[in-house]
Amino acid sequence: MESPHLTYHLEGLGSLLVKTDDGKYALSALGMAAVSMMKQAEEPRNTAFPRVSFSPRKWKLLTLTLAMIIIVLSAAFLFEYQNLTAPSNQPSSMVDKYSVTSSVETALAKNETSKFDPTSNISSSIAIAICGPGHTKVYSLSSLADNSTLEIEMQVLNPLAQGTGISLTVFADTIHPTVAYVGTLINDSDPLSFNASQQVVQWAHSYDMIWSGTAVDRDKFSVQLPEAGSYYLLVRGPLEWNGTDYHTIEYKMTLQIQYQENYVPFFIRSEQEDYYPLLLA
Repeated sequence: MESPHLTYHLEGLGSLLVKTDDGKYALSALGMAAVSMMKQAEEPRNTAFPRVSFSPRKWKLLTLTLAMIIIVLSAAFLFEYQNLTAPSNQPSSMVDKYSVTSSVETALAKNETSKFDPTSNISSSIAIAICGPGHTKVYSLSSLADNSTLEIEMQVLNPLAQGTGISLTVFADTIHPTVAYVGTLINDSDPLSFNASQQVVQWAHSYDMIWSGTAVDRDKFSVQLPEAGSYYLLVRGPLEWNGTDYHTIEYKMTLQIQYQENYVPFFIRSEQEDYYPLLLA
C-alpha cells in the first residue's frame, strides 16, 4: 500500500491502534475489544443470508444519493403546497432547462394636448401609453436552493429598430405574515371602545424587483437569486413613440438555474394571469 493511503487509514483508525517500540502498529485494548464485538455481531449473519459488502466510498455515494432524493422531494412538496391557490393557466413542471419561443407586442405612446386652465391658452403635451393585450409575458419559476443563479439567454428574432429591445425584469415573491385582530365591542354606544381578544394571522405577498435588463439582439444575463423560493420574470415589449399600430416582436428564450457550478432542476410556470401586482411593484 502506498504511504499516503496507509497514513490516511491509520489516522482513520485512531485510538484503535498503538505504535510499538519497534515502529510497528498493533491493536490497542480498545481495538481488541472492537474486533471481538464485531466478530460476535457478524457470526449469526453467516447462517442466514450472504453478506453484501460495500466499500466506504459506495456507502458515501449511497447516502448522498438518498439525501438528494429526500431534499428534492421535500422541496417539491413545499413548492406545490405554497402554490395551491396561486392563479395560473398552466400547471407547474420541474425542468433542468426551459426553452420557449413566443412574442410580445409594442406599447404605443401618443401625444395628447391637455389644457390645464380653460381660461388661458396654455396647454401642455402629455404622453399616453396604450398597452396591447400581449405587451407583457410573465414566467413564474422557483429555485430549490439559496444563493443560486438564474441564467437567461434571450434572442430577439425580429427587432423593431436598431437598439430597440425587449425589457426583462425579475421579481422576488416574498411571503410574510400580517397580523390582524378581531374582538367585540365593550360599549355599544362607543364605537371606539373595542376589545381585540383574538389574533388572526394571514399571509401576504410582496414583490421586490431584484434585477432588470434589456435584450437587443442575442444576449445572456446572470441574475443572483438570494433565497430558495418563487420568482417572476417579466418580458415586456418596447415602447413605440407615436405608433400607428402594434408590432409583434418574436423572441426565443432559454432559462437555467446554476448552483455551485452545476445546473439544478427548478419549477417553471409560464404566462401568469395575475401579474398586475408585479407591474405596480
